[in-house]
Amino acid sequence: MKLSVSNIAWDCGPNSSEDEAVIGLLVANGATGIEVAPTKLWPGWRGATESAATEFRTRMASRGLSIPAL
Repeated sequence: MKLSVSNIAWDCGPNSSEDEAVIGLLVANGATGIEVAPTKLWPGWRGATESAATEFRTRMASRGLSIPAL
C-alpha cells in the first residue's frame, strides 16, 4: 500500500516553519507521496511558476516523496 498525505494538513510552503518537521514525520511513518493543493504553496497563485513547482517536486523527491495528485 502507498500512503500519500495532502499538504492541506499543515502550514506548508517556502516560508513554512512546519514543512521540514512534518515531512520528516511523514517519511518516518511510511508516506510515499504529497498530494499538492497549489494555493497552499502559493496563496493567490503568487509565485506559482514552473520553476517553483520544479523546485518543490525536486525537494520532495530528495526526501523520497512523489507528487501523485494535484
